Amino acid sequence: MRAALAPASDLPRERLEKLGAHALSLGELLAILLRTGDRNRNVLQVGSGLLVDFGGLRGLSRASFRELLDVGGLGKAKACSLLAALELGRRLCAEERSENEDLERETPRACLTRWSVELATEQREFIVAAFADGRDRVMEEERISCLLYTSPSPRDRTRSRMPSSA
Repeated sequence: MRAALAPASDLPRERLEKLGAHALSLGELLAILLRTGDRNRNVLQVGSGLLVDFGGLRGLSRASFRELLDVGGLGKAKACSLLAALELGRRLCAEERSENEDLERETPRACLTRWSVELATEQREFIVAAFADGRDRVMEEERISCLLYTSPSPRDRTRSRMPSSA
């Protein structure tokens, strides 16, 4: 069934207008960005299919332009729209983090959240070391690039940072 043949109250744009963006599923939000489906699937099926194909929103955010073009139902314009929307989300997270840094130092949990967003699109694994003070505020952090078959010992990485009294 084409999405246009569904009752108007069930269409993503109408649901967004009535209920707000927070009430929509990821597939519905993607359908709004995509605007149309393809010959065989309606736009809701294409949006939901993207989430399945890439393993969810995180996987979709890691997809390259070429990988999106390989998915049926997406051309250059739709791939560009998706990548632009995902990049806007990343930049919003970075901007919010920047504003929070101006107020006070991050907690380790906030640091973890920020690094999760920033490293989500990386193809390799990384270790991030965060050094906190006695009041649970991150004073310094370091991103450590891991080689393919080696992984530095956390003891070796933190030894140079620890005061002699620790």
